[in-house]
This record gives sequence, C-alpha cells and structure tokens, in this order.
Amino acid sequence: MFFLEAALLLTACSDTPEIRLKVVDVWGKPVASASVIQEGISGMQKTDSGGLLDLQVVSSGPVRLQAGTEGYIKDYITVEVPEQDGSTQSATIELYPSPSEPGFYAVGEGQYMPVKPIPLKTVSTELSRYHGVQKVPKEGLHRRGAAHRFVYYAPLRDWEIRQLGLELAKLKFQESAEVTGVLGPTEIELNMWISDQDVEMELSGLWAMDHYLITTEKELEEGVYAFHAQSILNTREAEALEKLPKELQVVYPFEVR
Repeated sequence: MFFLEAALLLTACSDTPEIRLKVVDVWGKPVASASVIQEGISGMQKTDSGGLLDLQVVSSGPVRLQAGTEGYIKDYITVEVPEQDGSTQSATIELYPSPSEPGFYAVGEGQYMPVKPIPLKTVSTELSRYHGVQKVPKEGLHRRGAAHRFVYYAPLRDWEIRQLGLELAKLKFQESAEVTGVLGPTEIELNMWISDQDVEMELSGLWAMDHYLITTEKELEEGVYAFHAQSILNTREAEALEKLPKELQVVYPFEVR
C-alpha cells in the first residue's frame, strides 16, 4: 500500500506543469539571485547563477510572474500554460538597470549611454526666431537592425509626463535662413542644428515609479536627433522659449552612426 501511494505521488509530481524562467538584463546577460514571485502563490524564489528558475504551477492557463532585484527595474510577464500534463514552458523576463540619476539613457551596446542636456541656442529677428543647438555629443549610438530604446528617469507622474509634450526630432545643420523682419525678408546666419522632421516614438511606463520607456517606431537612420518638450525646436514664435520653465529650455541631442 505504501509503495502504491508513493508511486501515485511521484506520478502526480511529474504531471505538474512547469515554467522554466530565465531572467536577463536588456543585453541578455543572466541576472543571478533575482527574486521571482508567482501571482496567487505566497513566498518567492530566486534565480540561480545562470538567471534560471524552474517553477511548478498548480494549473493550466495564464500565470503572471514578477522578477526584480536591487539595481534593476522590476518587470512582469504572463505565461500561458497549456493543459498538457507535465509540460514545460520556457519564458524570459528582461530587466532594465535602474539609472542612478534623472535623465535620458539610450540602450547602447552592452550598457546605457547617457543623453546629456544642452541649452538651446536662439537666433532671431523682431518677428521670428530659430531654436537649435550648436554642438552634438561625440558619443553616438550605432544602428542595431531594430527600434532604438531609451529609459527616461524623471521625478514626474504619468500625467505630468504627458503634459510635457515630449517629442523626438531629427536635426539638420543649417548655415543660414531667410526670415521675415520688419523691413521684409532677411537672411540671417544660423550655423546650428535645427529640427528637420518629427520622429515617431512610443512612451510607456515601466514597473517603477518615475521610470519610462521610449521606443522609436523603427530603427533610426544615421544622423543627429534630439528630445525636446513643447515643440520648442519646431516653433518660430519669438516668445516661445521664455514661456517655458528653465528646466525645459534645453534639448537632449544624440547621434546615430
């Protein structure tokens, strides 16, 4: 009788569905000792040195998992477990490192590339004004065959981020431009990078307060780009810059090579 019960128990255990979870950073490096929580199950487990963890689940259907550890932004994933007995589903959770201070961080080759703010340069007449930047950082991003990603760390709520009107523009270097002055068209020297066209991007919240993910619609072409707020690089209004808070009178340029 004892051996029969033991055999039945082993059979039941072998028929329990499993999830083989791998926790990595955004560059594919395993995250060891990451804490993993299975929704609806008390307690937590940790990944091994290879970022792996085998989880037994009580039933088929959607299973929600959370992973995180110090120095990383926690994330969630939902795994659909089929009804087949004893099946093993593979799943991966990617974690973004937590930036040390507010700002824009491009997901570069194996590490973040900080995108630093640069004050706007203004060239104007009595009726019109150009906003742009004179210099761009020497560091640059490489084309990667996929959309570019940026982590934006800002001590702002979601609705405040939306109010910023955050945009991404592709820039062009322009030496001069014809603008309207009091006495008619006037040629002025610019010698700076100005907005050439808007770039489609998506802004979404990460699972940590004040952290957001920006993903371009497609891979960025070679060139110079800049994040800016309130369309300041696109406007020609003479008083537009003065209407912005001082902390928004900057742009965040970077180059893609």
